[in-house]
Amino acid sequence: MNDLEYIHKFHQKKLSSQDLQAFDQGLQNDADFSKLYTDFLMDESLMKDALNELSITGHEPSEAKPSKKSFYLIAGVLMASAALFAFFFQVPSQQNLDFSPKVISVKSKQGLQKGQILELGRFYKISEGDLLRVQYLDKSILEFTKEAEFSFNRKGDSKLVYLNQGQMYGDIQKQELGPMLIETGSAKAEILGTKFNLSSEPEKSDLEVLHGKIHFQNRTGSSDLVQTGEKASASPKQAVIAESIHSNQLDKDFERFTQWQSYSNQLQKDPDLVAYYDHFKGEFPYVLKNLAQSDSAHLRDGRITDPQWTKGRWPQKDALYYSTYSYVDCGSDSHFNFKEAVTLFAWVKVKKFTRHFQAIVARGDHSWRIARNGSKNSIEFACDTNSPYVVRGKTSIDDNQWHLITATYDGKEMRLYIDGEIDAIHQVEGQINVTPNKRVDIGTNNDRSHHRDFEGWMDEVGIFKRALSASEIREMYEIGKP
Repeated sequence: MNDLEYIHKFHQKKLSSQDLQAFDQGLQNDADFSKLYTDFLMDESLMKDALNELSITGHEPSEAKPSKKSFYLIAGVLMASAALFAFFFQVPSQQNLDFSPKVISVKSKQGLQKGQILELGRFYKISEGDLLRVQYLDKSILEFTKEAEFSFNRKGDSKLVYLNQGQMYGDIQKQELGPMLIETGSAKAEILGTKFNLSSEPEKSDLEVLHGKIHFQNRTGSSDLVQTGEKASASPKQAVIAESIHSNQLDKDFERFTQWQSYSNQLQKDPDLVAYYDHFKGEFPYVLKNLAQSDSAHLRDGRITDPQWTKGRWPQKDALYYSTYSYVDCGSDSHFNFKEAVTLFAWVKVKKFTRHFQAIVARGDHSWRIARNGSKNSIEFACDTNSPYVVRGKTSIDDNQWHLITATYDGKEMRLYIDGEIDAIHQVEGQINVTPNKRVDIGTNNDRSHHRDFEGWMDEVGIFKRALSASEIREMYEIGKP
């Protein structure tokens, strides 16, 4: 009689006392037999039989005396229930939380949710035009695009990511226990802490290192160390050789970046600059430094709530990606209570607007703000004076490119500029309405809860208490454009 027949006879109550004793010994000492019995109990009808067996009727509670067989049934039911719970809910253990990233922003129709902890060993896929950003406990970030198909796992003390196809961007913190491992169909990468782009096709993988070093190897064993500003390809047919990423373009990017840095350093000294956030990730990633050096120098820094650090207009620069419930609180300091004039500017990149009136920079609904123009793909500038007024632009900016948005009011005229050029203009007079204690925000309008949260990238925001001239705005664009 084999083990399965033995279990069937046990449930049919056809075992002798000697066989029952052997059954007892098997459950206690034979792991394979115990597992077979648990699997057997997971059949729904037998689970029901087991529960019925445990229901002792016809006695007062004090008289109920479960048999030894009932104890085995209890153990089996509990083990089966635990297995079913683990199968359906797959709750990650505390140990695996270090290796299971959490979704921090998502634009996908694949059922993924913000805040969801992704399961180890399961493949996920996003569609063309979708974007998924995940974050590990150590603040390392991965961003997936281009119909990416991927999974997460662990290998010893190392995080393991498999990119079957598509593209990913990584901003990886220093790995203390072991390198992060990324595998594709044609390559392997070892990462200790760096920023990079990686794409995967069936027979080829392409790597670009924006900062740091990555050991990159193809499936035949050819490898090279790819460093900042270098790229490499991996396929079975060619050796892995690191080379400069379009050295001419890198030189141009670096030259433009250094020109912008010099301009930015001078801008910070402007006596009318109230707040200036250059969007560089500093020592404290939840703080957005206010670099204005005028009388507003003691204005507090911005407090970051949920926007995620990512790459900016150049490889050497950072930016923040904003989505629902993410914003920067710039405070309600009295330095924001200027009445005569204002300039607001922000470098933004929008792939697709997701809600009406998405706020870029705002002091609520009753002072000043720049935001999406209702349901259109252009921008509007609102400034409340003697009466509320809004100028609405015509230039669409939802093209996944960087744009400089600038808005000015000089006491007589409201102007809206896109990339240094006038987009809308209106004559209006009066002092700016001051809303004391009203908070200034980047990425949301706090008078509208989170119904007008911005979705996209920002890379530099500033507020002046004077109206910049058209030539100053043009210079800002020409020096700052990527």
